[in-house]
Amino acid sequence: MTRPNKDLAYLDDMRESCAVVMEYVKGKTFVDFVASRLLQDGVIRQLGIIGEASKSLSAKVKDKYPGVAWRDMGRLRDLVVHHYWKIGLAEIWGIAGTDVPSLLKTLG
Repeated sequence: MTRPNKDLAYLDDMRESCAVVMEYVKGKTFVDFVASRLLQDGVIRQLGIIGEASKSLSAKVKDKYPGVAWRDMGRLRDLVVHHYWKIGLAEIWGIAGTDVPSLLKTLG
C-alpha cells in the first residue's frame, strides 16, 4: 500500500500504537505486567513501532510538537530491538502508563 503523505501515515501509526498500548494495560497492574510475557511482548512491540515511526518523521512535523521527546522514543526503539536484554520492566510499565497516554493526547 502506498501512502501519499508519509508524515501523516507515521503519525497515524503512532496514534494507533498508543491506543493499542493503552488497551493492553487497561485494568492491569504492574504485577500483572511482570507475570505476563505476552503482555510485555505486546507493549514492547508497540513501543518499538512508536519509536520507529518517530525516527521517520520529518523535522518539520517534529517542530510542531516541541514538547515531545522524539529522541527518547527513537532510543527506546533501538533499545527494544538491539539491546533487548537491557529492558527494565518497571521503566516500560511507566512509559506505557504515563508517557503513552500523554503522547496520544499531544498528537490528538
